[in-house]
Amino acid sequence: MKRFTWLFISALLCLLVVLFWNAMTPKLGTGSGNGNPAILLFIPLSILFLVLVSPVFYRYI
Repeated sequence: MKRFTWLFISALLCLLVVLFWNAMTPKLGTGSGNGNPAILLFIPLSILFLVLVSPVFYRYI
């Protein structure tokens, strides 16, 4: 049961990442301009998230 809980949490996190990435992409036929700052911040924020959350996951595994 514990594995299914972590699998469900991981699936939700992946879904949130996909939805965030989909929301930040420009619509078809429009120019992206200078780029979207949220996309540029996605990689550093995801690394920071993993650093902050990994101790919590390791404590329960």
